[in-house]
Amino acid sequence: MIMNGTNYSPTYELFFLGDHAGHGPKNRDTLNWLLKEANQLLKDAAAVGGVVGEAEIFVRQHGPIGYENGETVWSMSLDEFKKVNR
Repeated sequence: MIMNGTNYSPTYELFFLGDHAGHGPKNRDTLNWLLKEANQLLKDAAAVGGVVGEAEIFVRQHGPIGYENGETVWSMSLDEFKKVNR
């Protein structure tokens, strides 16, 4: 939604080990891209012997005073990743 020339559309955001790793408009293409990015980040972390960490995709609604709300739509810990990718 655009109000007064400002875009308040929701976005998907990828966080890995607490750092912002990517974002884009809330649509299926962005979600698919972020899932691929998260998989690669987890794969790289596992390859170098990482033992803790998590990838998380968050959907966030933007508003006139900044971020108004959001929720996690997908997450996977490095430990979970290792268990399913043996």
